[in-house]
Amino acid sequence: MKKYKINLLDLIGAFAVLLALYLVTVNYIWWLLYAIGCSIYVLLHYRKKLYFGMIMNMVAIIIAVCNFIGGLK
Repeated sequence: MKKYKINLLDLIGAFAVLLALYLVTVNYIWWLLYAIGCSIYVLLHYRKKLYFGMIMNMVAIIIAVCNFIGGLK
């Protein structure tokens, strides 16, 4: 029987992104949690040398911050 290791940062990032996408309809401040979750994925993709995934998550962080700023208005 093969044991699988769970990457804790991957679990935290996935939980943060999914929770933020669920709660963003309640309040715009949850876009910051989404940005934090995406920044965790930037770190993970950088460590695995998956640079296109890292760029995709950087764009998602920019979108999240823009949506947060748009919610302030």
